[in-house]
Amino acid sequence: MAATSQSSVESARCVERETTATRESHRRSGAVRVQPVHADLEQVMAAIDPWEHNLLKELIIMVEDKEDGLLRRTPIIGEMIIEAELRGEQRGEQRGEQRAIAALLGRLFARRLGRRPTSDEERLIVERARAIGPGEVEDALLDLEGEALIRWLAEPIPPS
Repeated sequence: MAATSQSSVESARCVERETTATRESHRRSGAVRVQPVHADLEQVMAAIDPWEHNLLKELIIMVEDKEDGLLRRTPIIGEMIIEAELRGEQRGEQRGEQRAIAALLGRLFARRLGRRPTSDEERLIVERARAIGPGEVEDALLDLEGEALIRWLAEPIPPS
């Protein structure tokens, strides 16, 4: 057991020396490092750990384990994880809402002019909806005729 442990430690040191030497040669030559940092950690772990545990997978499990994950139970890190998840949910909801508004207003435009809006027209519709509200854009799409609608879209957006 002691001999196996000793050889594992020596293997890890060898990998660490090789990694350090590679980094130093890359630094001197100005080469861009392509290999991610976790790959270095995995090399070291593979040399130490004959069971081939994967450090990245272990960290992901620690974050994703909702009930008793180690990282979630750590006060500051757990709060950061929860805050990041909430921000992600909010962004997803906002994007979904924006897509729904863009789709609805795009359909109104298509019915009014008899064609789908171009990508520029769609962008302008969405920008106006953000600036003055989707209701105002909807009113313009319903009230204005073809060329008047195109001119309205081309006008600068009034400050709110």
